[in-house]
Amino acid sequence: MTPNKAKNFIQRFNHHLKNRSTGNPEEFAAKLGVSRATLYRFIADLRDEGTDIRFSRSLNTFCCAQTTLKELAELAINQSNEAQNLVQHISSSL
Repeated sequence: MTPNKAKNFIQRFNHHLKNRSTGNPEEFAAKLGVSRATLYRFIADLRDEGTDIRFSRSLNTFCCAQTTLKELAELAINQSNEAQNLVQHISSSL
């Protein structure tokens, strides 16, 4: 995934999460343009980083504590910067 696509994915993920408009896992994956498995891998990575994200059946949306939304945004920025550095490194190696 290119840095721009990764940044766009994370922004859309964060937008739907913040607005509690994810829908069920299949709907959320479709909104993000990824497979359900990819969505769950990303969520697992967030959980490994300490983000408390859960699916609420009663609300039919994924939820995240407000304090962790800031952390998610910071993670998005860091991942985007790391991806850009990787692209630059690969480009300079060619």
